[in-house]
Amino acid sequence: MYSTMTNSKAIKNARLISQKDDVHVCIMCLRAIMNYQYGFNLVMSHAHAVNEIALSLNNKSSRTKALVLELLAAVCLVRGTRDHSVCVRQLQRGVQGEASL
Repeated sequence: MYSTMTNSKAIKNARLISQKDDVHVCIMCLRAIMNYQYGFNLVMSHAHAVNEIALSLNNKSSRTKALVLELLAAVCLVRGTRDHSVCVRQLQRGVQGEASL
């Protein structure tokens, strides 16, 4: 009985860890896609791309937040990006959030 409870608890913890890692892996994949002009344009063609990426700033992992800030900074650097002001706001939010920790 004890080993069954321990196993189910371990499985539940593994799922939580996996979900946290999934966000990080998704951001890494998005970064890889956005490293190429075609992929960048494809991602940025989505109307809410910057906001969706910025939602990952809510993740508790500092590594994930750093990747998100890197992506947002890249978007800000690209000329003619219509989401520039949104991106800058999200960057400020992310940096201020890190400073308050």
